[in-house]
Amino acid sequence: MELRDIEILLTLAQELHFGRTAQRLQLSQARISQSIKGQERRLGALLVDRTNPRNIRLTPLGTQLCADLLPAYRDVRQALDRARSAAGSASTMLRIGIIGGNAHDYRSIWQTFRTRHPEFVLQIRSISFTDPFGPLRRGETDVVIAWLPVEEPDLTVGPTLFTEPMVAAVSQNRELAGVKGRAIQRISTVSNGDNMSKSVLGSDGAIHNVSDHLPRYYRPGVSYLPIADAHLLRWALVWHSESETDQIRALARIVGEFGRPDHR
Repeated sequence: MELRDIEILLTLAQELHFGRTAQRLQLSQARISQSIKGQERRLGALLVDRTNPRNIRLTPLGTQLCADLLPAYRDVRQALDRARSAAGSASTMLRIGIIGGNAHDYRSIWQTFRTRHPEFVLQIRSISFTDPFGPLRRGETDVVIAWLPVEEPDLTVGPTLFTEPMVAAVSQNRELAGVKGRAIQRISTVSNGDNMSKSVLGSDGAIHNVSDHLPRYYRPGVSYLPIADAHLLRWALVWHSESETDQIRALARIVGEFGRPDHR
């Protein structure tokens, strides 16, 4: 059982509510549920009685497990805190990986973070569309902004930054750019996000579904058509569970605030 899973279980034991637990830990409710189900699967028994979803409670096994884990959990956290202090604390830099070039969209979040936490240094880095989580696992970034769903057992999904529709990118020089409402037949995958403009501009009839923010930033010679029946893309913070830091938690709290209706 990983330290993050223990923290989730102990917090759920206090809140007795999946939604409040997710909000308190700045995680998605799906991540909380996934963690509890994973622990139950490994133990071979239920830890939570879900008979009444609005009023969940721990099973006797869950109550006993929490009582046994709590002292050990506190000892581990205190040991980690002492180790950070002895090392002069971890680096004050928070490295954020972003797919694409829309860092400007998050300027309010960056400014709020810098204002509240001048002791931390914020650094924005570009990451590849084809390997969004590699930098996390290699220790090259501390957190990335990725679209959901993310179902990686070693990664934590934090609060959602924003949602947006998808659009279809086509060449302005092709007949397809003036056609709307026509069904498109998928025949092959011709590109990824890193060479989208080459595939769209260089192929007859090529089409590429992309995020709605792309037209604001680049790709001259490309038209963007709405996709009425496409699902919305949700972008969220993601980080390596075992590498969570005070900087990451501070950023997650701020993103959680901006995700509320009064901040949109």
